[in-house]
Amino acid sequence: MAVIKQAMASGRRYQLLLENAHDIVLFVRASDGCIVEANRSAIEAYGYTRDELVQLRIADLRAPETRNAIYGQMGVADTHGILFETVHRRKDGSTFPVEVNSVGATIYGERTLMSVVRDVTARKRAEQEREVALSRTVELYENSRRIGLAREPGEMLRVLLSNSMLKSCNRAAAAVFAQPWKKAGDTPSDLHILVACDEQGDVPALAGQSFEIDAGVLALMRQRDEPLLIADAHVQPGLPARLRQYLDDMGSRCFATLPLVAGGAWYGLLALHCRQPHQISETNIRHIQGLVDQAAAAMHNALLLEAEAKARQEAERANELRLRFLAMISHELRTPLTSIKGFASTLLADDVTWPPQDQHEFIRTIDEEADKLTDMIDQILDLSRLEAGTLRINPKPLSLEAITNLAMAQLNAITRSHTLVIDIPAQLPGVHADGQRIAQVLTNLVDNASKYSPKHTTITVDALLDGAFVQVNVRDEGRGISPEERRYVFEAFRRGGEKSIRNKKGAGLGLAICKGLIEAHGGRLWIQERAGPGTTISFALPIVRI
Repeated sequence: MAVIKQAMASGRRYQLLLENAHDIVLFVRASDGCIVEANRSAIEAYGYTRDELVQLRIADLRAPETRNAIYGQMGVADTHGILFETVHRRKDGSTFPVEVNSVGATIYGERTLMSVVRDVTARKRAEQEREVALSRTVELYENSRRIGLAREPGEMLRVLLSNSMLKSCNRAAAAVFAQPWKKAGDTPSDLHILVACDEQGDVPALAGQSFEIDAGVLALMRQRDEPLLIADAHVQPGLPARLRQYLDDMGSRCFATLPLVAGGAWYGLLALHCRQPHQISETNIRHIQGLVDQAAAAMHNALLLEAEAKARQEAERANELRLRFLAMISHELRTPLTSIKGFASTLLADDVTWPPQDQHEFIRTIDEEADKLTDMIDQILDLSRLEAGTLRINPKPLSLEAITNLAMAQLNAITRSHTLVIDIPAQLPGVHADGQRIAQVLTNLVDNASKYSPKHTTITVDALLDGAFVQVNVRDEGRGISPEERRYVFEAFRRGGEKSIRNKKGAGLGLAICKGLIEAHGGRLWIQERAGPGTTISFALPIVRI
């Protein structure tokens, strides 16, 4: 009797243990797959009552896509058990992944399976997150390697956009400030778009443009080291009207900027655009921040290399100009000095008496050569002042006719071997100019035309109104200026490459001085495209606004 009581007590303890087990426990009759018993965890997991569960077969708990799977082997499960993973379905139709451990046994002469079912949703989610994290790590490593191999900002930007976390972005741009933002008070005034890409990988028109940074936009960028995320531009509170309009124009609902920080300074930002809201998350930004930092350092280094190359080119150009200047000084100044010295020595010779006519001719030559020296020195001084920004310009309202009259004496002298035609309409508005300096420009251009066009040809000076400017054209009938020469014709000490041109007198300063004087007046100087022989050099001056 005691043995029977002990066995009954042991059975109750066993039943209590199964009832309160955390895992799902199901007893299934092997012959027909019917559930004959289930614990509390099974009731809670599947959403059925106990009575409902014992009226089901194990097949009713399986997701449809798993019905012909490994369950076919359950009938042969023995004391060693069988372990597998599958998907079960709740009463409401929802599914969840499970791990099933079934053990076969004979109870009261009937083959029965005890299945311990464990919900592995959390484990599957963790495995999936690990796979995603691993995939992202591999992708970030590959992108990092590609950024390291990139040689220009556009390529780096396209590598960033190729990241799967940014696949929803349809446009991106890398922009740099006018000057690096090193201190909180040293706020930049504008942004220059260094490179931009759209979803096709092309560079849209905004690349190369500059945008002024107003106070509202600046307020959003106060956190110098933190990204800015606008999940939905249509509902974002406190968004500056100008930025909102810009995003509307770009067709962007979701917008983010990540600071480009390198060398201890914030020198720009990466802007990301999406057509749909909430396409960029803070998680996305955190994951790609490392790539952005690497791209920033790479862009920074590329810009430093570019600046170094430019500085080296400027130094080489300055050295070339210095050598050219020395060569010019040795030749152009020596020639008139030789004439002055020669004729002065001739006049001072004690063994020869020259008639008054010859003496006068010698003195006239000395005077002309001295004027050439003075003119050349004046040109060098003008060019130096223009480059240093110290040349004094005294503009005032003047008519173009008045300026031309200031230069007429010199123009007539210069064109003695040519036909000079002046065509200045009387109804042209006045210009805001320094009369003497613009007369100097006009004289230099006509002198240049007379040197490089055949004798007895026509040199024409005409003018017209072009919007807010008066345009003056100096036309000749010479050989013209080749496209190769146009690249440097306005540089100091540069002259044409042909021998006939190089033999012309002059230091190659005239056009450089003209360009500097016109730009100092707020105008511009250029060479017009022209069919046939001849050259037309034009300049434009702002009109007097009433």
